[in-house]
Amino acid sequence: MSDVIISFVDVGQGDCTVAIDTSTATGILIDCAAGQHRAAISEIEAQSCIFLGAAIISHTHADHSGGVLDVLEELEDRFYGEIFVNHESFLATPVAGPDRGVAGKRLRAMFHRLREFPDRVKPAEEGSTGSFGELSWRILAPKHDEVLEAVATGDPNCASAVVLVAAHQNFVLVGGDTPLKTWERIAGQVPVGAVCRWPHHGGGVGGTNSVEAQEQLFAITRPSAVVVSVGAGNTYGHPSSAFFQARKENGARLLCTQVTSACIRGGGAGRACAGSIRVSITPSGNLVTVDAKDHPATIEAWGAAQCK
Repeated sequence: MSDVIISFVDVGQGDCTVAIDTSTATGILIDCAAGQHRAAISEIEAQSCIFLGAAIISHTHADHSGGVLDVLEELEDRFYGEIFVNHESFLATPVAGPDRGVAGKRLRAMFHRLREFPDRVKPAEEGSTGSFGELSWRILAPKHDEVLEAVATGDPNCASAVVLVAAHQNFVLVGGDTPLKTWERIAGQVPVGAVCRWPHHGGGVGGTNSVEAQEQLFAITRPSAVVVSVGAGNTYGHPSSAFFQARKENGARLLCTQVTSACIRGGGAGRACAGSIRVSITPSGNLVTVDAKDHPATIEAWGAAQCK
């Protein structure tokens, strides 16, 4: 049986996940931040992935959606599959203020670019599935009511997809920026012990950044390990203190792509941390590896790191 490799690509303050079945050299792309398509393609090449059989845009914020079509267009015929995206949720993306004209043009440009994939654009809604070799994937959320809520409330996160990737009875969850109430709805479909790419870069879930909300999400996901894709220079306070407290109480292993001033008690300049994070799944289990050399020793040297 072949290995499956899931890469959480370090794209700074954004998200990009590539899951690859090595026997077929075929993968799926889930999100890619604007301006970061080269990082995604570099990971695809490094893992000897020849084809992409599907692409999922979890929701329409640029730190998730902005680089996906750049990847697909550069790969050309190597991308042969379908694009799963909820185009209605673009209506929820705020376009106001001095950048209104520029942002509006970008949104329209993405629609026009999607038209270059006739008969290959599908809704990113619950029930969509696919597989390549030993790798399978399924979209657990959103349902269409949640897409409509995103439009009605002006919050694209309400329509954010949750993708479950499976191989050899091991699981990886990719959470987009999905709010807590959606996680509560799909709780019965969430397997115990998955590696979970945490929503919203370790920030608030569903409009609240309380410890209680984070604890509830940990109770639903019950992860073996948590991955946070976060940018060193972000100005949002990600990951949040509420997330760190809930994770500590849960005890799951924590890996972040970059370290921020929120990660080190008492502050500290942002810098590289784990870098890109990979989960290699074999019939005997999974192995999590990182780009950074001597990563545990580096964290130990920081002394007051919140992930300890």
